Amino acid sequence: MKPVIVLDMDETLLHTPDEQFILGKQIKPIPRPGLHAFIDIVNQMGEVWVLSAGSLAYVKEALTRVGIIRKVSGYRSSRIHNNLGDNVIKGRPWVLVDDRDANSEFTKTKIKQCLAKDEEFKPEKLIQVMIFNGDKSDKVLEGLPGLIGLSLSIQAREE
Repeated sequence: MKPVIVLDMDETLLHTPDEQFILGKQIKPIPRPGLHAFIDIVNQMGEVWVLSAGSLAYVKEALTRVGIIRKVSGYRSSRIHNNLGDNVIKGRPWVLVDDRDANSEFTKTKIKQCLAKDEEFKPEKLIQVMIFNGDKSDKVLEGLPGLIGLSLSIQAREE
């Protein structure tokens, strides 16, 4: 069974300048450098899902604009109780990549949605990355597949 790789969207995979929301402009998200290659690699490692605190319409539009909507298995808004743990993950190894730590309310919400009913959260299931603010020299995604693989192999050994 393929593991599940859950990726936070905003400030992890892409950046959408705040003024676009304030001014009501059409969003023009900036993809993190190396996004397409990264998505291609992690798709070989597992089933890739995107989770965002934004509305479902916003998530769909942003993923479409950066050109990866067809490269992910699915996407969800964490504003809605999704229960990915029981409906998507279903007992498979999983990892969440987010720009916030496990104590952030946004991340806690995402973790809860990934956990199955009786599952306990383990720190290796969260990989925290630096916030992406649109910097074109950012290299975070280059080493991330290795960290995801390490997390999933630790989980496999524990089972």
